[in-house]
Amino acid sequence: MQLVQTSEIRCPESAPNCAFYTAGHPFDVEQRNRGLEYAKPITVGNNVWIGGNVVVLPGVTIGDNSVIGAGSVITKEIPANSLAVGNDRSGADT
Repeated sequence: MQLVQTSEIRCPESAPNCAFYTAGHPFDVEQRNRGLEYAKPITVGNNVWIGGNVVVLPGVTIGDNSVIGAGSVITKEIPANSLAVGNDRSGADT
């Protein structure tokens, strides 16, 4: 598991070859060129299954009892009891 942590990551279970990034960068070019960044926590609920090679981005919460498919990129909140598979997952497959 790879952790890029400038904020808290709450993850009760391990995830094989996954990356959790709490650091982000502004969209505004001038701010980004000045080296500004932000940090948002990541929270993973209880009984969550995370497949291999998943990427979780800043500010994401994954709800209890959810399953995250291998290779997924999680950019938004995943509600409890959800299945999320693929890129740019927002929990739409609940």
